[in-house]
Amino acid sequence: MFDLDTAVARWRNEIALSGRLSRDEVDELEDHLRAAFQDEVAGGLDPKDAFQFASSDLGAIAELTEEFSKVRTNTWRRVLVAGFALFAVSFALPVTSSGISLLGKPLDLGTIPGIEAFWYAITGELGLVGWFSALTNLLVAPALWKPSRRDRKGITVTAGVIVAATFLNLYWLTDGASGLMIGYFAWLASFAVMSAGLLMRAKELSEREPIVSFGSR
Repeated sequence: MFDLDTAVARWRNEIALSGRLSRDEVDELEDHLRAAFQDEVAGGLDPKDAFQFASSDLGAIAELTEEFSKVRTNTWRRVLVAGFALFAVSFALPVTSSGISLLGKPLDLGTIPGIEAFWYAITGELGLVGWFSALTNLLVAPALWKPSRRDRKGITVTAGVIVAATFLNLYWLTDGASGLMIGYFAWLASFAVMSAGLLMRAKELSEREPIVSFGSR
């Protein structure tokens, strides 16, 4: 005997396999499916045939919904690309127009680009905080790698670490704000933008319909 709820559950599972639609989107499609099914049954069709007709007619709506989903996916990708672009450009831009003072130790560096500031930091010239600040640049690697996977927890953790790195790098605002230039602000903004893109990706993954396993018919 045909069971509508079981048929709908299997249909949802097939939709979920694509991994492109959120639970809310699948819920909305299910409402259309059930309404179409009732119309077909009211028209005299056998329930099983009515469900097949209704699910077939829903294909165009599912494709349209998927297109909207692609737009949403492209949004977090664009945000991440913007973050990476800011990060790369910041190394060529001037970071400071005067010496940087860290923990009372002044360094008369003059106007230097981001890549040179990174060198001073990673070699320990700017102290322990400067060294840790330089290491935060390594977070770009997992930020590039994680979004291509479906590890929502890992992506969220990466975003959280990048947010923490952003706050660490705010230190330079208190230490040498008067001499900081566009390169520093572009570099700092890149961390914030990358973390935002990762959080958008994690949110998208959390909205995906979980796949439910069913036995054979």
